[in-house]
Amino acid sequence: MDNVNDINFSISKFEKMVKENKVLFFDSLEFENIISYYLDSGKLAYAKRALKLSLSQHPSNTNLSLFEIEIFIQEDKLDNALDLANSIIMIENNNYEAIILKSSILSKQKKHNKSISLLKSIINNYKNNSELFYQIGIEYLFIENFSKSSYYFKKSLNYDYLDHSAIYNILYCYEMIRDTKGLIIFLKEYLSRNPYSEIGWHNLGKSYVKIKMYNEAIAAFDYAIFSDDSFTSPYIDKGKLLEIGTFVGKSAVAWAEAFERAHELGMATILWCYLRNSGFKKDGKDYHTATDITAQANHLGVTIQADIIKQKLPTLNGGYTAIGFGKTHDKVYSELTTDHPIDLCRYQVANCYMGRSGLINSGGASTGSESSDLADAVTTAVINKRAGGHGLISGRKAFQKPMNEGVELLNAIQDVYLAEEITIS
Repeated sequence: MDNVNDINFSISKFEKMVKENKVLFFDSLEFENIISYYLDSGKLAYAKRALKLSLSQHPSNTNLSLFEIEIFIQEDKLDNALDLANSIIMIENNNYEAIILKSSILSKQKKHNKSISLLKSIINNYKNNSELFYQIGIEYLFIENFSKSSYYFKKSLNYDYLDHSAIYNILYCYEMIRDTKGLIIFLKEYLSRNPYSEIGWHNLGKSYVKIKMYNEAIAAFDYAIFSDDSFTSPYIDKGKLLEIGTFVGKSAVAWAEAFERAHELGMATILWCYLRNSGFKKDGKDYHTATDITAQANHLGVTIQADIIKQKLPTLNGGYTAIGFGKTHDKVYSELTTDHPIDLCRYQVANCYMGRSGLINSGGASTGSESSDLADAVTTAVINKRAGGHGLISGRKAFQKPMNEGVELLNAIQDVYLAEEITIS
């Protein structure tokens, strides 16, 4: 019988004993497996019952006492846990598991410096130095000594260079001390040992962006994608980067590649197609919500394979003719749409492959008035639905309000989309 089957047999035997209200004998190893299973499963009551029986049958077994410490910690009985840990260490001063548990107790008591000193005292003898260095790093995080925290996380990585938790903690430390150049040096050294780390390459790219080394950043993002082409973050960050400076015009290609890969992985893609250009304001009018320009943005979005487009509700037309940028046609304004709010929104929908890619409109910023926000949200929802849109996003209007007001607003929006009498017209 293998180990897994042994454990399963012991657990079944114990639960049958409990059900039948009997007392059976288990050897100490069986009890260790049973208690460990229940603790890992979050079944504290069963773990305590097994522990009580185990100590009655094996009262001098130290390993079982260690489980008792763990349960004390879970129940926040820290004084009891500390007393028991100290009693074990007094008898077995090289019981490293008890020492590790004691350090955890001290940490929970916010005695982080004492916890650090205790952990450092066993560095030369403890077999799992990766775990030990990692825990020291965590303790230094608690007292916000980021330099020392990073130092010990790096030492932990020397034993387990694939430990993603240690890597992310190192990244956090460098971020807190605002040492981007130091982080780049660390990541380059780390990647020399682990050249296919998608996390390493991705964060190296993000670091290069911070110091405006954009070409190097793009190369790093590409290496991240090469290392793991299912890792979506470098696609997104590369797309954002290509939207600035000399890269303008290349971002659409990057986003298209990201969306194509997302579809291969069975993911849906949602794209914000908001306009941001000071040139869209002219003669006292703001054409950021002009239906002709926003519709073109929608079309670009669906062309690069966005499944859902998020766009602001149009409020006017004639953006292209007013700012004198881009190509348009008189029939856009005379035949393809009117100035009616539903028609303006319908033109946005038409540019989403005639609605085959869904259009959701944004609810806009809150006015601060409950009645006004509610009316605006309902109006936007009605326009979107009657135009053939797929929904409305309402963030600030709902979530920056008291709970009852926010729920009322969201329910009102839902009622619009559930109402059969509100149809495309």
